Amino acid sequence: MADSCEILAAIRMELQKKEGIPPDRIRLESSLFDFGLSSVKLVELLMVLEEKFDVELPEEEMVGIEMVEELVAAVNARMKS
Repeated sequence: MADSCEILAAIRMELQKKEGIPPDRIRLESSLFDFGLSSVKLVELLMVLEEKFDVELPEEEMVGIEMVEELVAAVNARMKS
């Protein structure tokens, strides 16, 4: 089972790969919207995380997520359920 550090690393890697955002700019307290992510890009990020961690992240439950920390917690919670 992955821990929060692994989930954060996956988010950093994906945002660097797809958006060119330096990983050191992506912190738990960062807002996903500060990186200029559209709702489509956020859905794509969710899909990558679902596949990587073998979890289901329903879009309707992810709507209120704004911070990286909230996304990490959501993935972590789904892995434990």
